[in-house]
Amino acid sequence: MLMANGVVGETAPQAPPAVAGDAAQQATTLAACETCGELMCRDCLRGCEQCGSRQCPDHLWACKECAADAGRLCLACATLCARCDGVLCAEHARACSVCGDALCAEHALACGECARTLCDAHSRVCVTCQRPLCADHAATCEECGAAMCARDTFACLGCGRRLCRCAAPAACGLCQVEYCVRCLAADAPKVGGKGEAPTCPACRVLEPTTPDDLALLERAVAWEREAQKARDEQPAKGEKAINLRQHWLVGRNAQVSVFVNRGVGRQVVYVVAPDGAVVHIERKGWLG
Repeated sequence: MLMANGVVGETAPQAPPAVAGDAAQQATTLAACETCGELMCRDCLRGCEQCGSRQCPDHLWACKECAADAGRLCLACATLCARCDGVLCAEHARACSVCGDALCAEHALACGECARTLCDAHSRVCVTCQRPLCADHAATCEECGAAMCARDTFACLGCGRRLCRCAAPAACGLCQVEYCVRCLAADAPKVGGKGEAPTCPACRVLEPTTPDDLALLERAVAWEREAQKARDEQPAKGEKAINLRQHWLVGRNAQVSVFVNRGVGRQVVYVVAPDGAVVHIERKGWLG
C-alpha cells in the first residue's frame, strides 16, 4: 500500500468473510413463540401443559386452582372464569348448566337439591337455609315472594298456600294442626279468654255433616286402621271405635276437612285429607 510519503507499507488485516454455516447455526438455536412470533432461544421457550405448543414466558399462564409447580397453559388452552377472569385448566373449569359460563371453584354454585352447577345469575337462594337452588328446585313463597327449598316450605292446610318462614305457623286451638299466621289471624280478635288460642278457618265454621262427609270420615277410620296394622300397633287402652252414627260436625279448609265429635267430658277430632288419609287425630277426655 502506498503511503503519503511515498513509502510502501503493509496492507491492514481484513476480517475474514462470514461463513454461511455460522448463520445457519444461529438460526437453529432460535425459535418463534407460537402466539406472538417473537424469536427466542429454545431454552427460553416452554411447552403448554395441555397441547405442548412452544410459547414465550409472556404467553403462558398458570391455572389458579392447580398446584404452584404445575405446568402452564397457552392462550388457546386456558379458560377464563366469567366472574373473576382467573385462568383455569380443562380439569378445573366448571360450566353453568344454564348459560354455559365458565366458572372457578370460588364462583361456581351447586344446587342444594340436585347439585347442578350454576352461576350467580341463574341460581336462587333459599331464604331459610341459604342453599343455592336451580329453577327446577326453587319454589316461591306465595306471601313474600322469597325463594325456598322443598324442606323449608310450609304448605298451609288452611289456605293451601306454599310459604316460607314468614308463615310463622302456629297450632289451631281446636284441631291442633299448624296453620299460617294469616289463617289464624282472622280469629285472633274473637279470642278473649285466658289461655285461648285462635282457631283455623274450618274449626271456626263447624256444621252438621252430610252423607258425603260421613263417607269421607269412614274412609279415614279405615285408613287409620290399616296404618296401625302396617306399624304393628294395637289401639290404645280404652280407645273405642269411632261411631259414625254419633253427631259429628265438620269444617272445611283448603286442603283438609276437620271432623269434631263432642260429648260430656270428651272430644275427638279427625283432620282428614280429600283421599281419606288421616293428617291428625286429637282426643280429649275418656277417649284419650
